[in-house]
Order: sequence, then structure tokens, then C-alpha cells
Amino acid sequence: VTMAEDSSENKIFNGVLSLKPYGNIAVITLLFGEEGKTEEGSKTFPWGTAIKEHRINPTAIEALHQALDCVLESDFRAVVVTGEGRFFCNGLDLQWIDANPSRGEELQLMTEKLLARLLVFPLPTIAGVNGHMCAAGMFTQISLPCFV
Repeated sequence: VTMAEDSSENKIFNGVLSLKPYGNIAVITLLFGEEGKTEEGSKTFPWGTAIKEHRINPTAIEALHQALDCVLESDFRAVVVTGEGRFFCNGLDLQWIDANPSRGEELQLMTEKLLARLLVFPLPTIAGVNGHMCAAGMFTQISLPCFV
């Protein structure tokens, strides 16, 4: 997982999410990302999935675990998870699964572990649902208390 800090106390993880403090609240935002662009100009992962849809894949899962670890290492009292753009989370990354068919079961297990972690996270967690969500994205939202 790569992490970078910018001057406004933002921490960026794998180019797909940021962690920013707002007082004693940690706000994790799913970002559009920094990879290449599609013909329409949207940013994509190397395997072709548009980052702006916030699909669940190993890159995003690892980044979210790293951000949650940072939250626990600080004095935050709550966590809000939200997304940039018109998607909260659009489910498992089917293009990643198509590009990595032998690892589909691994992605499913990684996703289940992430959802389990969110369910028992020791701080209050809030889903700041900003747009569409479906499939595993819906379960991500459900695993966070629904204070929208």
C-alpha cells in the first residue's frame, strides 16, 4: 500500500482513498484515483475498471485496511466513509475478477474480512452515502451504521 500526505493533513492510500481529520472525526473518502484515463476521460485501474465507481478490489481493500489502521493509531472518536462523485461503492470489481479468474475466491474472502472488520470496528462508523451503491457496495454501507 502506498501512502502519501499532502499539506492539508490528507493521507492518500494507493491513490484510491484519502483520510482527513475533521476535529476528532476521521473522514475516509473513496477517490477518483490517479491511474490512466479511458476514452471518456475517467480515471481507470490498469485492468480497465473506472476508479470513479469505487469498486471493491484488492487495491481498494488494502488501502481501506491501511486507513483504518491509521485511524486506530490516532485519537479519533468516529469514522465517516464516503466517496467522491456519484458513487458510494459499486460492488465487487468484476473486471478485476475477469482479469484474475484464479483469484476471485481470494477477493471474496478479502471482502468478507473487510466487512467483518467494519462491523466490529471499535469506533463509531458512519456511512456518508453520497450516491449509488449495489452488491458488495451495499453490504459495505450496511456494515456501517446507517447515519446518512
